[in-house]
Amino acid sequence: MMVTLAMILSILNPIALWGFKVLEIVALVTILIYGWGNGALLGATTGLMMGLTYSCLCETSMSFVVAMAFSGFISGFLRRFGNKILVDQPNKDEKMQFLTKRLKNKESSVLDNRVTEAGMKNVAERTPGESLGIPENILALSFRNAARNGKQLDDELLDEAMEEYYYGEKKKRDEEQAYRTAVHEASHAYIYSLSGKKPTYLTV
Repeated sequence: MMVTLAMILSILNPIALWGFKVLEIVALVTILIYGWGNGALLGATTGLMMGLTYSCLCETSMSFVVAMAFSGFISGFLRRFGNKILVDQPNKDEKMQFLTKRLKNKESSVLDNRVTEAGMKNVAERTPGESLGIPENILALSFRNAARNGKQLDDELLDEAMEEYYYGEKKKRDEEQAYRTAVHEASHAYIYSLSGKKPTYLTV
């Protein structure tokens, strides 16, 4: 079937656009699509057969025959990997580097802060599996809050901004509500600790 198609497409041989033969462009696109749909072996074999057909009918060069076979093989080979590219999320150390650069780098525009390494580590450890966009958003919120309240950014304000980012603005509670919430959250931590693991933080 593909050889028959090659014979039909050979009528395009005299046509050229900007110095490129339309036949060669159409043939390469055709074999790329065919290879993607049918795999590397069929793609390479069919590309070779079509290329040889063009070589006989249109006197194309052997380099074009090789290009056809190689294109069919590569297209079919790449098909095995699908069309998704997976990128790992940054780990804790990479987030620490990012936060350090944003907060401590001399070229940074946000130098007016007193955030320590412990404060940055707190953000890095509490954003597992997140992209760098999350720490960046937390930083932006912390600086807005600091500017609005006329304060210099420190570990406490950074932590409050993270709480607000994830859980919303701080709710007003009376003493009884705060106590009941604290007991509830402490219960979560206690049950978790029974598994042999240590909770890193609590929120109320």
